[in-house]
Amino acid sequence: MALRCLFVVQGEGRGHLTQAMALRRLLRDAGHRVAGVVVGKSDDQAVPAFFRAAFEAPVTDVESPGFVSDDADRSVRPVGHAAPGARAHADLLAQPVGPRRRHQAPRPGRGGKFL
Repeated sequence: MALRCLFVVQGEGRGHLTQAMALRRLLRDAGHRVAGVVVGKSDDQAVPAFFRAAFEAPVTDVESPGFVSDDADRSVRPVGHAAPGARAHADLLAQPVGPRRRHQAPRPGRGGKFL
C-alpha cells in the first residue's frame, strides 16, 4: 500500500531542506508520494526556489523562530533568539489558562470492562 506523506521541515540553515529532498526521492522510488510540505522560515530567510521546485506537492511556509546573532555575526544571542517569537505570539501568552478536566479512566468494578 502506497503512503501519502506530509513533510514538516524546520531548522536554521539549509541542511534540513536538502535532507527532505533526499527523503522525497527515496519515498518516490518506493512507490509513495509526498502530499504536502510545511516549512518553517524566519523573517530574514526565504524558502529557496530549488526547494519548492523539488516537490510536486504544495509547499506552505510558516513563520518560525530563527537565530539572532551578535553585531559581529559570530555568535548567537539567546535572549535575542527568543524575543521575536515571544512578541509574535504575545496573544497566546496573554490568554488565561483555566482549570482542565482530567479524564477519569474506568476502574475494575465500576462499570469498566477489562480483559
